[in-house]
Amino acid sequence: MNNKMKEWVTIKNSNGKIYVTVSLPPYNRVEFTNKLKVRKSDIISYLLEKKINIGKCIEDHPYVRNTDTSDNNRVWVFEQIKQKQASPKNKQKSSKKPENQAKKLDKIPEHVIIEEEKEESSSLLD
Repeated sequence: MNNKMKEWVTIKNSNGKIYVTVSLPPYNRVEFTNKLKVRKSDIISYLLEKKINIGKCIEDHPYVRNTDTSDNNRVWVFEQIKQKQASPKNKQKSSKKPENQAKKLDKIPEHVIIEEEKEESSSLLD
């Protein structure tokens, strides 16, 4: 479905929000062809495929379908997430260890068996 999505979807950025408008072509009631349904999950996967970072869905609809003429168009509104760019001043040092340094392993605990000494009874010695 993503192949055809670019024909039906319009994406606009405004005031920190992403407006996604889906306009489906009309359903052909004579030949019973071109029956379409686009879900919110289809919209999200399409945006991720286009590498558009989105946040929470502000205006939500479960789906849009073209079988009813009043239901051919829908608008979803998402929060826009801005990518943070690392400034040169705030670069963190790499925590990688040198390759030649061996990893320190925990010592394996030794199994210790404690045996109690039994006193020999004097009756056995007699």
